[in-house]
Amino acid sequence: MNSSQAQTKTPHAGSAKTQSALPFLQMLMGSGRFKEAFLAAASIAEQESNPVILNIAAIAAREANDPASADRYWSRCIERFPQDGNAYINRGNLLAESGYAEQAEHLYLKAIELDPDAPDARYNLGNLYSRSRQYQAALGQYREALKHAEGRPDLHNSMGCACSELGLTDEALHHLQRAVQLAPRYAEAWLNLGLLYRDTRQLKAAAGALQHAALPGDPSEAQALSEWAMVQMSLCDWAAAARTEARLLGLLRAGRAAGVVPFVTLALPNCTASDQRAAAAQATRQAPPPVDTMTDDPAERSPGRIRVGYLSADLHAHATAYLLAGVLEHRDTARFETFLYSYGPQTHDDMQNRLRAACEHFVDIAPLSDGQAAERIAADRLDLLIDLKGFTKHARLDIGAMRPAPILVNWLGYPGTLGNRRLADYLIGDPVVTPVSQQAQFEETLALMPHCYQPTDSRREILPPPDRAEVGLPADGLVFCCFNQAYKITEARAQTWFAILGRTPGAVLWLLEPDASARAALLEKAGRHGIASERLVFAPQVAQRAHIARLQLADLALDTFPYTSHTTASDLLWAGVPLLTRAGDTMASRVAASILQAAGLHNLVVTTEDDYVNAAVRLAGDAQALASVRLRAQAARNTALFDTETFARNLETLFSRIVERGAHGTPEPIVL
Repeated sequence: MNSSQAQTKTPHAGSAKTQSALPFLQMLMGSGRFKEAFLAAASIAEQESNPVILNIAAIAAREANDPASADRYWSRCIERFPQDGNAYINRGNLLAESGYAEQAEHLYLKAIELDPDAPDARYNLGNLYSRSRQYQAALGQYREALKHAEGRPDLHNSMGCACSELGLTDEALHHLQRAVQLAPRYAEAWLNLGLLYRDTRQLKAAAGALQHAALPGDPSEAQALSEWAMVQMSLCDWAAAARTEARLLGLLRAGRAAGVVPFVTLALPNCTASDQRAAAAQATRQAPPPVDTMTDDPAERSPGRIRVGYLSADLHAHATAYLLAGVLEHRDTARFETFLYSYGPQTHDDMQNRLRAACEHFVDIAPLSDGQAAERIAADRLDLLIDLKGFTKHARLDIGAMRPAPILVNWLGYPGTLGNRRLADYLIGDPVVTPVSQQAQFEETLALMPHCYQPTDSRREILPPPDRAEVGLPADGLVFCCFNQAYKITEARAQTWFAILGRTPGAVLWLLEPDASARAALLEKAGRHGIASERLVFAPQVAQRAHIARLQLADLALDTFPYTSHTTASDLLWAGVPLLTRAGDTMASRVAASILQAAGLHNLVVTTEDDYVNAAVRLAGDAQALASVRLRAQAARNTALFDTETFARNLETLFSRIVERGAHGTPEPIVL
């Protein structure tokens, strides 16, 4: 909600003619006839200067998509009526929307100087600070505004978001709850409340809030539906998730899903590759335009080492960092200079310290606004910038959209297209996960590694496995496992698992501990299929070394579909555990297949659900066949999958080919 409203009560009341014109102008504005309102107000303003008329003319011009005229009339109002604080606020809003943050800040501060108690200026200044990630400064302005406007739901919403960003969870919860109490149909506040509940693992409460947020026709409907579906999947509430998915797909296929969260479409069972590309495209329509002056022409750059930047929030103890570390340690420092740009936490944990030691430059850009971060990256004169986040949590895609490097590459963090060439020129894949025949699924030009596109870390220590009893497993019997997050478990795949358990007496399925409601749902649904509750064993989250150690107790891993295992698959094979997967038509559904192919285990890849069931039952019932495949899984440590040094050489060769071609070269895929 924005405070760009013309004052109707002012000491400059104007002539009787002006007063008589106000109802007519307000009628035009109220009926959406903004062009007519602008022309009428402008005509009156030429005859008699009045702050109300000038403000109406400016607001009407802005609503009629004529920002230049809006700026002209607000500037005239400020010049002629320098005590009219509303004009400063409204012009500040216009400039803030146009990206002129410094000028907008000056105008808001002037309005505050005129009336320190007026909440509108402080509210809008707080929003300006929030957009530039100055959350502490924003919170100060909101608190001052709240002294005089406790009943404003938009103020509580903005304050709740700022508190959330600062880690003030209880205060954030208070303000977001107050916002929806004051305005029960305030979809944006319900959405923010739902996200806060989700982030604090209150999934049932999150689902309730997001249901209120998903108002038909609201601008945030697609985002709310996306987040709601993800929470429902995390709760294993598949019937509800199916209804939400149907609504979301209706918007998406009609081209009305601005705000959709593309990451969610990777896990929804009925989202096709075309749907995923459409989601990415619709989500990035409003990406900021590139800044033409930000980077030099690559052809004019001096020769020397290729300067490669990596952009991520996950450069600490996170799955992405575990995959990346070994590659950086094996890079050719004579040919490549490496920059890591972190907008995540500065944890200084072992993994972050390892990354710092593996590159020349580790740059903390977390406190910077997107524009400032892009300028900081551009100052390093990179040859190419690798986005390691895509549409995953905490991503800041607008940094790349400003084109701080001449070539942008989508790799590793997000298994799908970013849907907009402003965000990435190339996508790094491989012949299995992104075959050349599927180029049409991707906005980016494909650049294919010879083996799996996902690196692995061959330096990890493998501790001895714990006793089965220590981790809650029975003393005897086959152990199937799946350590993917609950949102990846679809109803169809759960039913498949129950069918497999029904045909393998004595076997158990070892799962990652989900939310308590999800656990109850899984046990209830298993019971409906005749599977006793003790045959589902749940494992808590543990440190990575302990996790790899316990994985060795599993006999066969069963993958999810359509969002298959990524880092989890590499972990399993490093622990010597074979993984059975089904490959589909989307990139996310083929990642595990790519990993298994690189590990020499292509026979564990199937393409139908029936083949998946039959393969699992066959291996479970044939001790010799299972022992053989386990030996091959243990031998995978000596395959291309875990040859980090060769992976690094191949990746650098691919980088060189990309730089040679440039962002605007031929669109044909690059294949090593």
